[in-house]
Amino acid sequence: MPDTGLVAPGAEQARLIRRNVLTCNTNGVVAALAANMVNPFLGLFALRLGASNAQIGLLSALPAAFSLMCAIPGGRLLDRAAHKQRLTFVLVVAARGFFVVYALAPLFRGPLGPWFLVAAFGVTNLPGSLANVAFQSLLAEVLPARGRATALAQRARLVSLAGILPLLVTGRLLDRLAFPIGYQLVFCGAFLVGLVEAWLILGLVELDGQGAPGAQAAGAVRRGATVAEVLGHREFAGYTFAAFILHLGWSMGGPLFTRYRVSVMGANASWLSLYAVVESLAAMSAAVLWARLGERRGYRRVLWWSAAAVAGNVWTLALIRALPLGVITSMWSGIFNTGTNLMMFNTLLEIAPPDRRATYVAYYTSAANLAALFGPMIAVMIMERLGIREALFVAGCIRVAGGLLFRHGLLALPARQARSVVRAAG
Repeated sequence: MPDTGLVAPGAEQARLIRRNVLTCNTNGVVAALAANMVNPFLGLFALRLGASNAQIGLLSALPAAFSLMCAIPGGRLLDRAAHKQRLTFVLVVAARGFFVVYALAPLFRGPLGPWFLVAAFGVTNLPGSLANVAFQSLLAEVLPARGRATALAQRARLVSLAGILPLLVTGRLLDRLAFPIGYQLVFCGAFLVGLVEAWLILGLVELDGQGAPGAQAAGAVRRGATVAEVLGHREFAGYTFAAFILHLGWSMGGPLFTRYRVSVMGANASWLSLYAVVESLAAMSAAVLWARLGERRGYRRVLWWSAAAVAGNVWTLALIRALPLGVITSMWSGIFNTGTNLMMFNTLLEIAPPDRRATYVAYYTSAANLAALFGPMIAVMIMERLGIREALFVAGCIRVAGGLLFRHGLLALPARQARSVVRAAG
């Protein structure tokens, strides 16, 4: 077992932490196997069904609309849950079950096929968004704060490594097997893998002193945070607004990447899988380095410039036509998307109050989903009016703005608070 940097008082607590790290890593590996058999090829699947630009945009935007419906009520429900493993298990099974539903789309002829796929992918996020909120909150309760970033970085590396094989194999299978039977077989196989992913969640054990039930008085009832309380938390409000802007630019890339790579560059499933593999290798190589940098320099101090640098992948893509040069964009995405996600998650856990963490994560998730709802539609509108390269350029500018807002909200605010304390003391 690799050194995770986790230290806990007592042999039993240390044993539980090691078990949780192993289970968490294994869950991440299996989750990557399931997701990488479906997600990288869903846009191409929609195009093969005859999807329009608007439908490709909805494929990115509609899931956010469904997520908005349930994230905050679900977060409050999760904060009241005595134990989150069983609930998370059920939610993950429900979300992965939609892989089988996607396989039914070719049964609908004409324009109904793409619409069925878009609708099914949107509804997936009813259980999917709740599963994400539940799992993120659960991680804070099964891994101690000290060394958490290192443990999550190791998980990210394993996830990236585990995703390579299904990407390579799936891409080749989809190009060789007749359409649509190849997609249907792959999606059903991904569902079976997803069942194993869900089962592993039941092996996690919540730790005392991490905001888990054992850390609270017997019979205590946890409450969710109100909107007024969340808005009054200036640090969290600033963080969430910056995340909203970043995710707006981030989500604009969804319909643009697929359309550009397929229509402009001429990529097929094998090329898409190659790009995804390169991105996974870059993410795997960078994850631990980002974790060490964040723990040494501070997550929020690294977050702002890593978030701003996410603009580079859409800007480089806009300059590329040759398929082999597409790996540059994939490498950039793997490096900086991984760093930004890691810094954002650890910063969120630092800021959110432990006793109402799930609700705060749900409010953050709702802001991200709101951005993801409008981002793809904005991208499609710009693409159809100005061109796809212009849309990529605008998406990059918005991403840079999000990074700069993280600097203002997370670094400038503590400095202003410190000056206020000094003036009050004087």
